[in-house]
Amino acid sequence: LFDVFNKENSFNFEGQATMSHLNLQNQSLNGFASEFSVENTKGNFRYGVSHRFANETYDINDLGLNFRNNYNNFSGRLSYQIFEPTNTFNNYRIEVFGNHQRRYKPNVTVGSGIGASSFFVTKERFAFGGFMEVNTKYRDFFEPRRENRFITYNSNATINAWVSSDYRKKFAYDVRFRYQDFFNTNRNRLNLNIEPRFRFNEKFLLIYGIEFGRRDNRASFVALQPKEVIFAKRDQKSVENSLQANYNFDTKQALNLSFRHFWSTAEFAEEFFKLNRDGSLQPTTYTSDFNPDANFGVWNLDLSYRWRFAPGSEAILLYRNSIFNQDKLSRLDFQESLDNLFMRPARHNISLRVVYFIDYIQIKNLFSS
Repeated sequence: LFDVFNKENSFNFEGQATMSHLNLQNQSLNGFASEFSVENTKGNFRYGVSHRFANETYDINDLGLNFRNNYNNFSGRLSYQIFEPTNTFNNYRIEVFGNHQRRYKPNVTVGSGIGASSFFVTKERFAFGGFMEVNTKYRDFFEPRRENRFITYNSNATINAWVSSDYRKKFAYDVRFRYQDFFNTNRNRLNLNIEPRFRFNEKFLLIYGIEFGRRDNRASFVALQPKEVIFAKRDQKSVENSLQANYNFDTKQALNLSFRHFWSTAEFAEEFFKLNRDGSLQPTTYTSDFNPDANFGVWNLDLSYRWRFAPGSEAILLYRNSIFNQDKLSRLDFQESLDNLFMRPARHNISLRVVYFIDYIQIKNLFSS
C-alpha cells in the first residue's frame, strides 16, 4: 500500500493491492483486490478519480470482515471550497460526484449515479448542507441469495438535508432528513433524525436522539425453491431512541451513561413473485408455512465510571443492561412491541478494566540509578 504526495503537496497518489489464499478441502482459491486514487489537493478547485476492484474469489474473512467481492467500480469528483472566512461564512464546500459500478465476473454493469453535495458554516457557527443524487437502474446480485442471479431495481433519486446549531450554546440541535424515490413505482424510503443536546454546565452534557425510518414496497427475498427464487413486496419501519449523558467530576474522573432502544418491523405483502433471468419479477403462486415477517427489538444501557489515576492509565467500572427480542409479530405497534420486549429476560453485566501505562524510559532510569 502507498500514500504519496508530490513535493508541492498539490497531488496525492494513494492505493493498495491485496491477495488472499484459501486452503480448502478439495482446492485452493487465490483472490485479488486493489484500490487506487489520484487527487488534486491544492487550491480552491480540487478533483480526483478512484478505482476499486475485487475478483470473485477474494476472501479475507479468516482475518477480518469482507462483506462483498466481485466488483469493478469507478468514481470521480470535483469540488470548490474556501479557506478564508467571508462576510457570511467561516467555510463552505460544494462538490459534484459520479460513480459507475460493474461486476467483474460476469462483466456487466451494476449501476451508475451522479450527484452534488454541499457543506456550509456561517459566522455564527450554524452549519447546514446536504446532497442530491440520481441513480440508474441497479442490478442487485446479493438479494436473490443464489449465485449469478440478480434483481433489477428501478432508477431513483435521493435528497438529503441537515442542519446543526452552535455547540457553544447551552442548547443545540442536529436535524437530518433523507428521502429516496424510485421512479415509476410506489417504492420509497424516508429517514428523519432529530438530536437535541443540552449542556447544563462545564461538567454535565446530555444528548437525546430519535430516528424514524420507513421503507415502503421494496421487492425483497422470501425463499429459495429448487428452480425459482421467490420475492414479495416488503414494508419496513424502524424507530431508535438514544440517550447519552456525560458528567465530569474533574479532569480525572467521569461518569458516562449510554442508552439505546431500537425497534424495527418488516411486513411482507401476501402477493408473491418469481425472479426472472433478466432481473424482473413475475407473479406466481407460493404456499408455505414459513412466515417471513419480523419484529425486532433491542435495549442496551451502559453506565460507567472512569478514573484516570496516572498518565496513560485508567480504571473503568462498567454496568451493562441488555434485552433482546425477535418474533414474527410485525403488526404490533410501538408500545405493544416494547411491552413484549420487557417480558424477555434481561442480562446484567458488571466489569472492571484496569489499564496501566509503563514508561520504559523511567523503568530503565530506575534500574540505572
